[in-house]
Amino acid sequence: MTDKKNDKRIRPFGSAIEFSSFGKSTLAYIRRVNTDDLPIEVTLEENLPADTNMWALFGADGKPLALADEMSMILQDAEDHDLVAMQRH
Repeated sequence: MTDKKNDKRIRPFGSAIEFSSFGKSTLAYIRRVNTDDLPIEVTLEENLPADTNMWALFGADGKPLALADEMSMILQDAEDHDLVAMQRH
C-alpha cells in the first residue's frame, strides 16, 4: 500500500498533445551535428558540404531551425528569435 501523503513521484500534466507542444515557441537546444547526419532536404536546401561538423539549433519539437560554423552564431540566432537555448550532449 502506498502512502499518498508521502508519494513523491512526478506526475505528468495535461494531455499528450499539450505536452508535445510544451515549450515549442520558447525552448530550443543546441548540439554539434555532421552534415551527413542531417535530412537530405536540409543539406540540399542549404547547399551544405558533405561530412562537415557544424552547430545546429533545434526547436523543442526537434525541428532544425539554424546551422552555423560557430556556436556564438547559433546562440545569437536563438536570442534574435526569443528562444531559450540549452546545449544537448
